[in-house]
Amino acid sequence: MADPMKQVATLSRDTQPSHLADNSLPASDAPNSNRLFYIDFLRCFATIQVILLHASAPMANAVSSPGLFWVGCIFNSLTRSCVPLFLLISGMLLLSSLQSENAGTFLKRRIWRIGMPLVSWTAIYSIWMATHGLKLDWLTVVNQPACYHLHYLYYLAGLYLAVPIFKAFLRGASKQDVFYFLALWFASASVLPLVGSLTGVRPPFLFAVATGFSGYFILGYVLRDYQISKRQLPLASLIAATCLLATIMGTYWLSFSAVDKKLDQTLFNYTSPQIIVYSAILFLAAKLLVVKPRKRWLAGLIEAVSAASFTIYLVHPIFLDTVCLHLRWMLDLHTHRSLITVAYILAVSSVTFLLSWAFYLLCRLFRVPTWIAP
Repeated sequence: MADPMKQVATLSRDTQPSHLADNSLPASDAPNSNRLFYIDFLRCFATIQVILLHASAPMANAVSSPGLFWVGCIFNSLTRSCVPLFLLISGMLLLSSLQSENAGTFLKRRIWRIGMPLVSWTAIYSIWMATHGLKLDWLTVVNQPACYHLHYLYYLAGLYLAVPIFKAFLRGASKQDVFYFLALWFASASVLPLVGSLTGVRPPFLFAVATGFSGYFILGYVLRDYQISKRQLPLASLIAATCLLATIMGTYWLSFSAVDKKLDQTLFNYTSPQIIVYSAILFLAAKLLVVKPRKRWLAGLIEAVSAASFTIYLVHPIFLDTVCLHLRWMLDLHTHRSLITVAYILAVSSVTFLLSWAFYLLCRLFRVPTWIAP
């Protein structure tokens, strides 16, 4: 049997969750005159989660080595709130905006903001993939993202198209109407798919409206005006911990109970019920607990990373791949493998984050166009 450490070293380059879609919008989505610091904090938090998620993904796939699997599974479960947090932030800011603009104006401005980076980075990653021996023809690039993390921009473009409709709905909707939409979304996009995956029972109902990630936008809008108290925080923390434990243990059971024993990502889905609840609680906890630091340098640091988050997201797979190659020697160490694996993930993620941020700063220094470094 092949050495599982060497197997992971190979997976670190070749294996990522196929459904992954990550990262934030530029910080300019927040009105500059009414900046919310907890939003900046959550952007930074989710950006770091994205990198940790991608760095630990190969370990979660290494089911032939339970020790490595547990480390990867725990890191993956902890960081699965990254995409939901970005969507909650975007939904809150976009749907709460007081700007009066018609659908055409809104779409022209927003689609351009993600459309040009998507085209630019599709070209960049197509070239990058080619240098790694993976040739992509035009049809492949049209049918799927050139790199796994660009899925998020495709999802976001679809949500942008629906924002004018969401705004019209929210203007005339009562509180009961909004909660009905969220309940319908939770049932149709989260609970029923999970039940279908676990049991094979899939009722032939067609939910044509409340599908996909749409509910995260509406949920972000709702959570803007919802506040938990410090008295409620222990219960909320317990619920979040239960959701996290369900993801970890459920993924283990689904993966190792199968005949062929391979990673089962059913509970890693961003619309799984426990991921939705876990992400919403993190959002509300940050809203309650995060205050702007008195030390200006610390507040400035968080705001600076928040502003760079979109660029960090776009470029980080290139640095991640390079850093994994240079630090793979850590995976060849044979003592305390689980601790070494944790150290490897943290080291790879830290260096990748710093290099990606340095890329953003250099782009700003040399005035690189925003369609490459938003």
